[in-house]
Amino acid sequence: QCPGNIRQGRPVTYNIVVTNTGNAAAANTVVRDPLPAGSTFVSATEGGSLSGGAVVWNLGTLATGQSRTVSLTINAGAGTINNEAFASATCAAEVKDGCSVSIQGVPDIGTSVEDFDGVRTIGQNHEFTYVVKNQGQVNLTNVKMVATFDAGLDYVGSTFAGAQGQGQTATFNIG
Repeated sequence: QCPGNIRQGRPVTYNIVVTNTGNAAAANTVVRDPLPAGSTFVSATEGGSLSGGAVVWNLGTLATGQSRTVSLTINAGAGTINNEAFASATCAAEVKDGCSVSIQGVPDIGTSVEDFDGVRTIGQNHEFTYVVKNQGQVNLTNVKMVATFDAGLDYVGSTFAGAQGQGQTATFNIG
């Protein structure tokens, strides 16, 4: 069972269901799930343990028609994570199944305004420094900041190439 879309920084849990579809007991049933590229192991249920880059479960014997569910939890970065699990038993051909999960980074933008000039007299320019920071996990595009000044302040100019202003408003096209 494949989880839905996951936010970056949250664990991904895969539930693996193994069913004996044969007409005899499946002895020495083993499930093996190699860790997906770029992921790290967090935990496994039902006694699963990490061994040689894969999580392995020794399930013993499954009766005809019996199912067992095991779970694997990993951490991974943003992107598509492909996971594939394998099951085998004595006198049974190995089977596999897998799925892909999309792990998406979260956008977050931070802003601040700094004022180093202190008190100014009427008619003197007052300089403000605006800081725009990407605090998220993905690249931001088409970023635009609009500053609205208090009464008595008017836009004079900016050293930022993407700035335009008039009256009490300045627009900064950051990109």
